Amino acid sequence: PSASLSLALLETWVNLGMAMAARMPMITTTIMSSIRVKPSRLRRLRMVVLLVDD
Repeated sequence: PSASLSLALLETWVNLGMAMAARMPMITTTIMSSIRVKPSRLRRLRMVVLLVDD
């Protein structure tokens, strides 16, 4: 019984690791998209602030 339990735990860890590895590209893509979008928003906000200050 102990060997089968160990095998089941090992299998679970392997599957968990594969799931995490599969998520990494998705997380990277999301971060890259956020980095690209946010600077333009920041520029627009600065322009609005400059116009309001005048």
